[in-house]
Parts: sequence; C-alpha cells; structure tokens
Amino acid sequence: QQLDESLTELENHKSRCVILTSASSRIFSAGADLKERKTMTPDQAQAFVTKLRQTMHRVSTLPMPVVAAVCGTAVGGGLELALCA
Repeated sequence: QQLDESLTELENHKSRCVILTSASSRIFSAGADLKERKTMTPDQAQAFVTKLRQTMHRVSTLPMPVVAAVCGTAVGGGLELALCA
C-alpha cells in the first residue's frame, strides 16, 4: 500500500532519481507473506498477484532513473522489485 501511494506521488513529481532502500540493514525485502497468501481464496490470490505485477510495472516505467540500494537479502517479490529498478 505504501509503495503504491509513493508511486502515485512519484509519477507526477519532478525528482531526478529514486533510490529504493530498506529500513533494515540485514534485509532489503523478504517478499510476500506466504502465510497470509495461504489463507487467501483463489480469487484473492489472483487479485494480489495482479496488483503486484501492476506495481512492479509502475516502478519499471517511472519517468526518472530508479536505483535499488540492496543491502542484505532480497528474495521473492523483493528481488523482483530490485530487478525492476
């Protein structure tokens, strides 16, 4: 949700570049919560994956350079986010 809101702001901002970082010094991103996903219905899981793909596409099409400052582990969706940068 926060990333989605930030992307909306960035799409209309005149920033020179975006640097994606983590609040943790050990993990860039651990990806999606698979325990939460296990409780989703097939329709909910599909909606989640669709939203995730849309978000990754938005990152990759921002009008300014995007750099992923990966420090630590980046797996699953976190690795995909870094690769979109």
